Amino acid sequence: MKQQTYYDEQYNEFGCPIYSQSGAVAIKHFAHVLARFSPEERAAFERERRARQDELDQYTQQYGYRR
Repeated sequence: MKQQTYYDEQYNEFGCPIYSQSGAVAIKHFAHVLARFSPEERAAFERERRARQDELDQYTQQYGYRR
């Protein structure tokens, strides 16, 4: 399977790459998007991230983790 090429000019209005990324590239670009957040936006993002992780942890404790 041939991987499509990623072009730097393919971003949405929020600065997120639109398509044709590998997982590693997506993570790199996600880090760049986070780096552009204001301190208030970053704090809100981290609060939400923590809340979702807590939710996931509660679920896996209650129901266990199965592959």
